[in-house]
Amino acid sequence: MVLRLLLIAAIALPAAIAQDLILLADGDVSDWQYQSFSKIPETQYQTVVSDNGKSALLAVSDAGASGYTRRQDISLYDTPWLHFSWRVDEISPNNAEQSRPGDDFAWRLYFIGRSGLEYRALTLVYSQTMTAGTSWKSPYASWFRNLHLHALAQHDVNTVGKWQSVTVNVGELWREMFADDGEIRVVGFMTDADNIDAMMQTQYGEIRLSAEAAAQ
Repeated sequence: MVLRLLLIAAIALPAAIAQDLILLADGDVSDWQYQSFSKIPETQYQTVVSDNGKSALLAVSDAGASGYTRRQDISLYDTPWLHFSWRVDEISPNNAEQSRPGDDFAWRLYFIGRSGLEYRALTLVYSQTMTAGTSWKSPYASWFRNLHLHALAQHDVNTVGKWQSVTVNVGELWREMFADDGEIRVVGFMTDADNIDAMMQTQYGEIRLSAEAAAQ
């Protein structure tokens, strides 16, 4: 009888729903690791209260490059939907984004995983030259073969200084590029302008992964 009751209860239970995974909120990077590069000026990050009344992470890159990474096991099969908000406050012209001398962006988010012994990385960027939805191989792919960039948003002068947001199925993007479901080991973000020796300034809002297009 006890076994029967347990079976009935199990059948009656709703299927488990993957919880939203908040990677960044309120400019809080306490769970992230800061990453800088030898002989390259650092991008300056600080938590600020933005014009929308919410806390955000302000990144100011004066010909610099540094960012944050977070080691975390993430299944893009369970939580494939990325929800991201940002505000680009200052951006320097860059017409060579697909080359090493122009590999700088007002913001970039990256996801790094591994299949067997092979590492794979997908970097989502705010592009000045590529239409949103366009993907290309990184100019550094000679030493990291499976390194791809994807224009998640395209620059528009009318949106500078205004909050923007996007929802995208990054799990689907990963499958299109790498033909697997995306077992992520590291996530990161960065604002950089060292190659073009210029200025970039961005505010990072929330970065969230969820099981559905409509976040919980």
